[in-house]
Amino acid sequence: MFYYKRGMIEITDPWERPSKESFESFLMDFKQLKGIQNYQVYLVGAFCENYYLGTDRETWDVDLILRGDIQNYTELKNILDQAIEIGFKYNILVDISWRSDLPNLNLFSQEKIITYTSAEQYTLDTEWVQTVEGDIKEIISGLYHVKFNPERAYNKFITKKYTLPYKELEL
Repeated sequence: MFYYKRGMIEITDPWERPSKESFESFLMDFKQLKGIQNYQVYLVGAFCENYYLGTDRETWDVDLILRGDIQNYTELKNILDQAIEIGFKYNILVDISWRSDLPNLNLFSQEKIITYTSAEQYTLDTEWVQTVEGDIKEIISGLYHVKFNPERAYNKFITKKYTLPYKELEL
């Protein structure tokens, strides 16, 4: 038994660790999304290093950040939701958000826009629920602006000692 829910998206099939092949399949569909050309898209975190540097950092997800002026919140919500659904189509977990800043050694984003306020996962062995922390304001139905303390995420980022913390994707 497996169940995962993030916002309005639910699945019952577990994902696999992302590979170069599954990510490239994801990208083929992702770059076709309406409005994606309005944003810069960055691959961040462990999978960024695995994909671009050929490292073998252990990770269960692909982290993506959208940057740029928001033209249409409904379109942004669709991009965020569809990215997660396309990821599941290729059996990978995509963690995507719009961010005010990119991660670096001196600055970590304190604002993001996401499509969920909690995520939950249930298997035969585990029960896991994560609630988004911070000042949450619903922009439109199912799209949330979050101001938060980045300390925990920043410390995790620093501890991992990334060589390539992010790279813009060519879509």
